[in-house]
Amino acid sequence: MARAPTKAAKAKAKAKAKAKAKAEAFAKNSPAKNRRSTAAVAGAMEETLYLLSIPGMEESIKQGMEESIKQGMEESIKQGMEEPIESCREGINW
Repeated sequence: MARAPTKAAKAKAKAKAKAKAKAEAFAKNSPAKNRRSTAAVAGAMEETLYLLSIPGMEESIKQGMEESIKQGMEESIKQGMEEPIESCREGINW
C-alpha cells in the first residue's frame, strides 16, 4: 500500500510547481533576445529544486557553504598522504 505524502513533501511539491510555473511565465514574457538566458535561469531553478528535493541535501549544502575551501583541501591532502603510493599506481592506465 502506498503511503500518503507528508506535509513537508506536499509543501516541497507545491513550491516546486509554483517555481516552475513562475519560470515558465517569465520565459514566455521575456523578449526574444533574452530567451536563451531565461531558459538557463529556468533550468538552474529546476536543478536547484531537484537537488533540494533529495533528503538531507539542503543541510549538506548549508554545511558545505560553512566549511572553508582551504579546510576541505587540507583534509583531502591529509587523506591522500595516508594512502600508500603503490595503491595509487594500480588504478592509472597510462
